[in-house]
Amino acid sequence: MKSCNSLHLIPWVACLMLVTGCVSDRVEKKNVTDRYQGVLMGRGPLERESEYDANEPNDVGLVRPLGRSVIKPLSTDPDFFQTEGPKTLELSLDEAIRAVLTNSPEVRVISYDPALAEEEIRKQAAAFDPTAFGEAQYDKTDRMKSSNSEIGQADVYRFESGVRRRTTWGTEWSASYAITNSWDDLSTRFPPYTARRYEPVMVFRLKQPLLRDAWQRVNMANVDISRLQHRIALLSFQQKAEDMVTEAIAAYWQLAQARQDRSTFKELLDAAQQTLDKVQRRSEIDATEVQIRQAIVSVSARKAFLVQAEKQVQDAQDTLVRLMGDPAVDLIDHTEIIPTSRPSETLKTLNVQDMIAVALQHNPVMHQVRMRVDIADINIDVAGNQKMPRLDLVASASTQSIDRHRDIANDILQEYNYNSYGIGLTMEIPLGNRARIAELRSRKYERLKAVAVVQNVADQVAVQTKERMRRIESSFAQIKVQEQATEAATSQLLALEESENIRERLTPEYLQVKLQAQEALATAHRARVSAVVEYNVALAQLAQTTGRVLELHRVGALAPDIP
Repeated sequence: MKSCNSLHLIPWVACLMLVTGCVSDRVEKKNVTDRYQGVLMGRGPLERESEYDANEPNDVGLVRPLGRSVIKPLSTDPDFFQTEGPKTLELSLDEAIRAVLTNSPEVRVISYDPALAEEEIRKQAAAFDPTAFGEAQYDKTDRMKSSNSEIGQADVYRFESGVRRRTTWGTEWSASYAITNSWDDLSTRFPPYTARRYEPVMVFRLKQPLLRDAWQRVNMANVDISRLQHRIALLSFQQKAEDMVTEAIAAYWQLAQARQDRSTFKELLDAAQQTLDKVQRRSEIDATEVQIRQAIVSVSARKAFLVQAEKQVQDAQDTLVRLMGDPAVDLIDHTEIIPTSRPSETLKTLNVQDMIAVALQHNPVMHQVRMRVDIADINIDVAGNQKMPRLDLVASASTQSIDRHRDIANDILQEYNYNSYGIGLTMEIPLGNRARIAELRSRKYERLKAVAVVQNVADQVAVQTKERMRRIESSFAQIKVQEQATEAATSQLLALEESENIRERLTPEYLQVKLQAQEALATAHRARVSAVVEYNVALAQLAQTTGRVLELHRVGALAPDIP
């Protein structure tokens, strides 16, 4: 009679354990910043006029971007550049930000870090992938025997194949099928035809840790840590992108300021030149050589200021061009960028407590240090588990058959008539266990350190938020003060020019006052422009501290190809 028992379930149990407990290596793109990183990383390095060649380090083509401009469609806009006079490019702030988000080499460099971290997730998840194994072996025996109950000659062929796997619960199991084809000269074997025989066997083995290395929290630790490291890499990418956008905003307004300063110095020079012309025309009336020299010195000094202002314009433009990395303009050509966006001069109503709360919630650095605490928690759990004794449940079950015909032997095997099984416990208790105890203490100290870092960064973020809010308020107040100063300086200069027409004689004192009034007006005007730029840069830096730069500047709309 055929027996029926639980060993019939061996193949089904093996199949069930094979298809369950799979560890996914997929990473969900949670927000537009994550998708932006994926798009940017997929594009690879920027295309340049010359490929990188270590043997040609001085090739200037390496700093000439190629491809389609993201600022304006070069192929469809005939008025992209001004065609008359010097080559100029009108640029809005949104266009500059879009170019930075799309082309910035610094952002592209760090965009690969999340991809590398994602591969690390796959590597750790692969530890739970099943493994197929196999073995083929041949043994030949030929020895002297002292009795008929001994084997003198034998040939044994053995083939085995199976699957083994480690699960997220720490379970190590294997299921295998083996068949042995053997012959020997044992004369006492009964029945005699079994001298040549086939012995198939099906074996299932299982080892389940109960203390050390047991359960999902411990066995999934490396995967969980890799996922946290991936999120940290994404946050680092976000931080770099926000830093670059903030830097680009500052560079854009500083270029606008430098151009305005240049115009102011040009007007100041023109005013000095006009004053010199008037003084020279009155040389035959009442202007002395001292007064003429005084006006000439003023003209020369203002020419020097204008030269320095021109340098500031070029420096500011190169900074912005480097950040944008756009094919429309590079660091070699002489295109002049003309900012077209107008800075904000409206005071933003801000609440300190609300801004600090937003910063603590959205600042990417805060997210990163919080995740370091999560990693420390996982390491403590693992170290605590490793400090425990090892207690493992081990079990095995097998079924086998034998016949001189292979097919018949396999048919008999499927009847599960000859079954064996075993179950037991193995224990290992480390004496002293100092290494694992020290490891657990180290992990606890690491968590305390991580918590202290969180508190330290939180304080820094709060201080930075308050400082940048004060900077916004003070720079806006400066705008109003400098407006009044500009109006006063303008009134003074107009009064001096009106009185000049009715003066009987030109005195050195009057000339000095007039030149100083011109400079005072230029200084007040430059100070007002500087305050406006400072105000707009401070707004961008506050958004950077609160982690909202990309959101405020619509990264999804500005960076192309992001769904």
